[in-house]
Amino acid sequence: PPSSSAPSSASYLPFLPSCYRTRHNTLLIAPARPRLSGFLLRQRPPMPPTSSPPPLKDPVLTEAYIHPSRAFEQTGTTFAFLTLGAAAIIYAGLKLKELSGVRASGEREAKYEAVDLEETHQLRSGTELKAAAGSSPTSDRAAAAAELDEGKAQKPAGDSSKPGRIEAVKCSRGSLVTLMGYLAQLGGILMYSWFCENMPVFDHGKKSYSRDVFWFITLVYIGVALATVKANPKDTSLLNREQTEEWKGWMQFLFLMYHYFHASEVYNAIRIFISCYVWMTGFGNFSFFYIKRDFGFVRFWQMLWRLNFLVFWLIMVHGNTFILYYINPLHTFYFLLVFATMYAFSSSNHKKWPVRAKLLAVAALVFVIWDIPGVFHLAFGWLSPEPVIGARNGTFHEWHFRSGLDHYSAVFGMAFALNYPMSTAWLKSLEELPSSTQWLVKGGISVVCAAVMFVWTQAIFSLKKYQYNEHHPYWFWVPLLVYIFVRNVSVTLRSYHLGLLTRMGKITLETYLMQHHIWLTSNAKSLLVLIPDSPLCNFFFVSALYLYLSHRLFRLTVALRAMLIPNEAAAAW
Repeated sequence: PPSSSAPSSASYLPFLPSCYRTRHNTLLIAPARPRLSGFLLRQRPPMPPTSSPPPLKDPVLTEAYIHPSRAFEQTGTTFAFLTLGAAAIIYAGLKLKELSGVRASGEREAKYEAVDLEETHQLRSGTELKAAAGSSPTSDRAAAAAELDEGKAQKPAGDSSKPGRIEAVKCSRGSLVTLMGYLAQLGGILMYSWFCENMPVFDHGKKSYSRDVFWFITLVYIGVALATVKANPKDTSLLNREQTEEWKGWMQFLFLMYHYFHASEVYNAIRIFISCYVWMTGFGNFSFFYIKRDFGFVRFWQMLWRLNFLVFWLIMVHGNTFILYYINPLHTFYFLLVFATMYAFSSSNHKKWPVRAKLLAVAALVFVIWDIPGVFHLAFGWLSPEPVIGARNGTFHEWHFRSGLDHYSAVFGMAFALNYPMSTAWLKSLEELPSSTQWLVKGGISVVCAAVMFVWTQAIFSLKKYQYNEHHPYWFWVPLLVYIFVRNVSVTLRSYHLGLLTRMGKITLETYLMQHHIWLTSNAKSLLVLIPDSPLCNFFFVSALYLYLSHRLFRLTVALRAMLIPNEAAAAW
């Protein structure tokens, strides 16, 4: 307990163990975590009195560490672990029953097989006797062989599904076992993330930045990625699927490295990467609704599931807020914006000027909300201004900051998608010209791009953090368009992709979310340590485990979505 001379503002500190307080009775921002052995030997801290402590006014205190012995008192954590634990128990019970059934059926099959062998021997003996008697053995042998082959070729009823395809959940034991197995795996990974946060084997580490280490690891990763070049001759179109996944992959790698090493000197580049992600949200979803014309609830809820399934469980398990994982609300909001844009007056989506009028109206709405003072407060004033985990200045301020940096990104992505057919047609016509003429035009465009990039780098990109943030929403498109042109400048470049970066691009959402708890800790403010006193060995070991679990979570998210929200609307209902 604090001494009698402790300030009154620290009246809530007796409820925390002494290792989380300084000698001045102030809470540590990143407190040292007890080792597992020390935690097991430490006596449980006293329970708070019946009267609740005063509300926390300091924003830092809202991100305070919660002692493991009290973590399960959170309703969300209890609900999450009870739900996923029940799934694991049900899965184990069904699996044991299935194994016992397989053992019993195996014994029956062995018995039947012995009987079949005896009957087959008798059949062959009878055939030989008939042959000796002068009958026609050929037809008898053919009939017997056909009968045996027919029995071997019989397949279980209902086994008409394609291999590897995940079907919608059904009221059957096999389907239930599969569903519970997926939920049990999800629960195991989330349990591991909880232990990494609350009961680490070793104390969490502090971030430290070394420019040499940062760029050396980056160059090694790029070198390994270059060894995974793969051809995609079937699709050499502008911004094909493999290319966009590759784009997301290398941006995500640098984004994660920025967080792990706290490389503040690359902050401006990270802001561009995030804008590119939001741009892809506008581009990809507009293209889907434009081509497929599917505004049904299945596509809508599948997208919301993909964006928010994992973050829902992380919020429940760790007691965090949605705004902490700001990428998720950012992409969810702009997906809803694209959906509303395409759904409203959808009959005009394929008319030249009406659809452009819609985009101009959306751009004007975005301008009014974010660029005219006071309007944003009218639109989002319902968000809390109180400090919460992930938003020291309140959810309203955090959302204003995050959404404001990219308020034109999705709109620009929709505009690019609308003009994508014309861009593709122009590029195709250009590449049908003689090689000298083609590269003369491309070379001229490259010179213009280089000049624009130079001016942008000197005037915008070189600004300090806060000054750059003021200009970023209006100039992020310069490096974005230059990259698209350079990456698609020839058919050869469009025909290949780097497999390692493509695989990384497919799990960007999972790697972003899980970095907070199983790669970094304390909501991405400290480092997970599994190999103490060896920073680089620990980095590579923790990174390998983190990437494997992220990939597994990606598979689980997609598999559960396929089972619970299948593509067929009738099955989804």
